[in-house]
Amino acid sequence: QPDIVNKFDSVVLDHHIPQEGNARIQVNPHLIGQDGGSEVSAAGVCYAFARVVGENRDLAGLAISGAIGDKQKMVGANRDILDEGVKAGAVTVHKGLKLGRGPLEKVLTYSTDPYFDFSGNADEAGKFLAGLGLHGDIEALSPEDLKKLSSALALKLLRKSPPDTIDSLIGDAYTLNDELVKDVYDFTNTVNSCGKLGVPGLGLAVCLRYAPSLEEAESKRFEYSGQILSAFHDAISRIRECGSLRYVDICCSDVTGAIASTIIRYVMPD
Repeated sequence: QPDIVNKFDSVVLDHHIPQEGNARIQVNPHLIGQDGGSEVSAAGVCYAFARVVGENRDLAGLAISGAIGDKQKMVGANRDILDEGVKAGAVTVHKGLKLGRGPLEKVLTYSTDPYFDFSGNADEAGKFLAGLGLHGDIEALSPEDLKKLSSALALKLLRKSPPDTIDSLIGDAYTLNDELVKDVYDFTNTVNSCGKLGVPGLGLAVCLRYAPSLEEAESKRFEYSGQILSAFHDAISRIRECGSLRYVDICCSDVTGAIASTIIRYVMPD
């Protein structure tokens, strides 16, 4: 908002379409013909600024996390940042599941994106894994067991969702070698959850690699996922149809956007 920003000595780092009347220095991809909606996040813009004032290539993982959080692909400036991060050893790319790390049952129970029919139900997630004969931590699975899990989860998604939802499950996964939380999806969800639950300073501490903050911050990740899943299951029970429309009235919810996108993507894609 120019009427606010112009009152202060400031430098604006942003990736949204800039408004007229901003009199301050602004670093924005739209000003040089790049699409901030798909090619670089606000974190990527901040990374570019950080690279000007110092070496700081170890911060590439933060920019990649920002792109993942904004559902962006690794194209344009994002690709440049990723390549730089890989070259600096800050990021490692590998093919695999985009579910994060940790105990299989817990990872699947708290999964919201992708959303499975057992998400939010530990007993059902346990039965699913028992049927596959799988247990332990997801990162400790053998290649054969990982393939078995991937195939079973992909089939679950395809029963209700369009083929492109597989992209949310399988593809390029990123390890953030310099961060406290190594898996980019775990990192992104942890920081996002801290902000959503009103403790952004805790998320910032994780970004600043303050190790004592990690345990509490990760607990916020599961707390927020639990809130989304609880509100989601309540919303599903109250979906109504009116001619060619479906709607649900969600009152006073802080997770409305997450619920709406999950329903549209994984439950009722039509």
